[in-house]
Amino acid sequence: MGVLRGMPFVAVVLFMLPGAWSAETDSDPAGAPSVGSDAASIAEPAPSGGVGARVAVNTSGSAAHAFDIEVHASRPIELVAVRIREGKEVWGRYSLIVDPPQDTIEFRTASFRFLPASYVVEVEVDDGAEAETKTFGPLSNSVQKLIVVDRDAYPQRALLIEGDRWFLFGRLVASSEVSSGLSKHGGTPLGYYHVRNKEPNAYNAKEEWEMPLAQWYTPVDYPEGVNGLHQGFEGTIYGIRQSHGCTRMPEWFARKAYAWSDLDTPLFYIGNEYQTAYDRGRFDAGDYRFFQALTRDMLLYHQALLTREEAPTCFSREQADVVDRMQPYEEELLETAAQYRRFAKGEAFNALVAELTALRGE
Repeated sequence: MGVLRGMPFVAVVLFMLPGAWSAETDSDPAGAPSVGSDAASIAEPAPSGGVGARVAVNTSGSAAHAFDIEVHASRPIELVAVRIREGKEVWGRYSLIVDPPQDTIEFRTASFRFLPASYVVEVEVDDGAEAETKTFGPLSNSVQKLIVVDRDAYPQRALLIEGDRWFLFGRLVASSEVSSGLSKHGGTPLGYYHVRNKEPNAYNAKEEWEMPLAQWYTPVDYPEGVNGLHQGFEGTIYGIRQSHGCTRMPEWFARKAYAWSDLDTPLFYIGNEYQTAYDRGRFDAGDYRFFQALTRDMLLYHQALLTREEAPTCFSREQADVVDRMQPYEEELLETAAQYRRFAKGEAFNALVAELTALRGE
């Protein structure tokens, strides 16, 4: 069994959350302020007889993924709810119960764990009798993409992930069972890679194989040959090893992954069984605890979105501090994907993972 043993449960959550699968572009809408810019805006007062609230929203200068909220209302307010919305999808919720009610309120939200490439901030103000919602944006954010394949899990599975500052705690765009290489053919090596080339209609002249929607991630001088991900052949049984080294994907997932990924998108092959000589210089089995935590965190996040829970869609200050301290390690992971170096920070990285796990009570 691979380390991502929770993946069958992730698949269930995905079927319950089809909207979370939509792959979004990371291009900025024209004129949209970035997440790091001054996003202050004052909403116009509501017509006479309503809550009559004026609301200001600023990106926090002291906490990542957080917002400073200021509310001025014509009568005391009991509840202020803040939502991060992308189209019809809500990716984060934070509410403040005002006790006793007040007509002027200033507060900072918790740190939202994910901010999409383009989003709006909704602020709902409720005085107990009426509620008003003010919308600010669109705001833009730079999004990092990541492909993770668990080679040694049963069933084998690939994940498409988006995030930004905390990209390994982002959203799960899509997930599918896949089929990697058989040991007798050299297998599919573990490691950190990136998408080097994409071919919509690749062809293997030697074997006379058509390989649609191919994404190649190993250099031409790679010891076991060029490896990639592509649409599988008729008769492929996904979830188990069947290929000569490439990763075969169902047609629907191959199309989504091909359209979603970019050149240089990082690609991580993880597992717990050394299969080829090339594995030994790249990946230590002890580094997989972080990816276990990643999978568990993805599951909790999407469950929270489904059930409209608020706390799991945000990090507390203590949790955000730990996740922020992970950022240099995440940047190191990205560099290994681009430079084919070994990631050697596993022990320190996993200590932070354990600290975050304890803080979240998992």
